Amino acid sequence: MIDLHSHILPEMDDGAENLDMSLTMLSMASKGGTTTMVATPHVIGESVCPEWETIVQETKVLNREAACRGIAVTLYPGAEVAIDLEFLNKISGPGPYCLNGGRYMLVELPAREIPGWTDEFFFYLQTKEIIPILAHPERHPEIQQKPEQLLEWIHKGILVQINAGSLKGQWGTKVKKAAQLLVLNQLVHAFGSDAHSTGTRNPNLGYLKTTVQSLQRNRSIEKLFGDYPSAIVNDRDFCVSEVPESLSYKDGKWNGIKNCLSRWIGR
Repeated sequence: MIDLHSHILPEMDDGAENLDMSLTMLSMASKGGTTTMVATPHVIGESVCPEWETIVQETKVLNREAACRGIAVTLYPGAEVAIDLEFLNKISGPGPYCLNGGRYMLVELPAREIPGWTDEFFFYLQTKEIIPILAHPERHPEIQQKPEQLLEWIHKGILVQINAGSLKGQWGTKVKKAAQLLVLNQLVHAFGSDAHSTGTRNPNLGYLKTTVQSLQRNRSIEKLFGDYPSAIVNDRDFCVSEVPESLSYKDGKWNGIKNCLSRWIGR
């Protein structure tokens, strides 16, 4: 299993408090079946912006300490970038602040609103050959009310990562329902623990595959847990299949229209 979203680097943000906690989190992840994680500390404009070289170095240190303790999880550097026009001054192309230094960048919306310049932010990244991955949109109240906005972004090449904990109600019933509907409508491309500690928001994803398989029923989950996240971590192109052209809303459910599109990501 590949976890694309974690706050596991010690003393980097509001995640792991120290090295011991980071190592315990890695051990929990391993016991849950995770083999690969990406460290994604918060980057918020120019005010909260650890140097990329620091993120890379701290990732190497944590990998080394984990290996010494026999923890079989490989950690890669990355970031969770809050959308902010000022931050774009630091970006010239793939590499820094992207997942494993490739082309894919995990980005986060403000908690309560979608700024009017969000499309501009995404477009700028794409002009620099960076592929945005939107972090946990199921938690956003505007997307819960207007999922067609998310579908519009997907049609423009934006990818979607949801939090595993959302599927078990960690953020409440509204978020759980939104996460389930995103999975059902095949609007998800990767999962993350968004782990911050060894407590409630921990990186043990041992329940995730079973939960997703129960939602997908007869559909294969191979792409969600293998093809898509592997391509992202290894900076490869991949084909996103069965993207609905539009959504309908009936009886409390979003329904994907059967006529679907396929899109190559990265080309």
